[in-house]
Formats: sequence, structure tokens, C-alpha cells
Amino acid sequence: MNPNFIFIGGIPRSGTSLIQKIVGLNEDVYAGPEFDHLPSIVKLYFQMLGNERQAEFYTDNGLTNSFRKFIESVLAEKLFEKQIKVKYISEKTPENILAFKGLEKIFPNAKFLIIIRDPRAVINSFQNVSLRAKRSGTSVKFGKNIIKDLSFMRYRIDLAEQISNENPDKCFILHYEDLLKDPESVISSICTFLDLKYTK
Repeated sequence: MNPNFIFIGGIPRSGTSLIQKIVGLNEDVYAGPEFDHLPSIVKLYFQMLGNERQAEFYTDNGLTNSFRKFIESVLAEKLFEKQIKVKYISEKTPENILAFKGLEKIFPNAKFLIIIRDPRAVINSFQNVSLRAKRSGTSVKFGKNIIKDLSFMRYRIDLAEQISNENPDKCFILHYEDLLKDPESVISSICTFLDLKYTK
């Protein structure tokens, strides 16, 4: 039996990496490095879906199955090579929140963890990252314009609420500050949501 998927997303600098590490400590979860391409893959999936001009090549169901097999083969290849058996493969990329509708269609049994953090802390983190990038001679897209950064966050927070309201059994929203205040309770709740055994 192939493992199911956990997709972790949210706003950058909100704790998605921390949650990925915590979830990955469970023996029934494989949490690999960040994979950057799911939003692009899902975008292509929607571009191809329902395209009558391509009806000679594929059906919508066939297309969905093909994308499912492709993503599974990429994210689980190393596990299958090593014959590691787990209940879940967890993939963490903040942009996963933008690909939820496609991922949910391709993987109807997947679970989604969305992390939200106090926008003031995120803005501060954006600015620190921007300053470090400037000192090193590189550039990042955040931390230069507070209005744009706030708009960026507002969109994702609204999207998280919409996803959670429409899919309460598949989506779990957690707040970074709650994790800091009471990690045991929050992690226990995540395990319950994922049907995983909780251990201290």
C-alpha cells in the first residue's frame, strides 16, 4: 500500500519548516526536503484539465491519475528504493497553500497543514531576511514594501480560512504562537488530525 500525503503550506517565515521537522519525527511519517515544483505542476494540471481539443490524448480521469502517479514517483522514489514503509509522506513548501485545490483533486485522501503566524512577526522576519540578502549581495522578493507584504499575507490568510471552511476534515490550521505557548497540546492535536500516535 502506497503512503498517503501531508502537504504543509502557509506564509513564508511562519514556521512551516519547524512543523515539517516535528511531523517528520513520527515514525509513520517521512518528511523530506522542500520540493519547489508542486504549484507549477498543479498549474499545468489545471491548464490540461477539461481541454476538449486534447480529448484524443487523454480523459480528465486519466490525466488526474497520470499526475498522481508522477507526483508519487517523484516524492516517494527514494523511499521505494530503500523499501521504507510509512503511513505518510510529508511535503513542505509554503506555496502549497496556492495549489490546494489541485492537490486535493489529485490526492483526495491527502491531509493539509496550514501554518499562520502573527503578521507583525512575519514582517519583521521578512525585513531581516532582506537585510541579510542585501549585505551578501543577493536579493529577495520580501521585506522591501510593507504594504505589498501585508497584502501578500492577507491573501494567504483568507485563502487558508476558505480552504479550512470548505474542507474541515482535510485541513488543519495551526497558529505558530499557539505552538510556542503549548507545544504538547498543539502537536497532540496534529497527531489526532493525522491519525498518528502521539509521543512526547
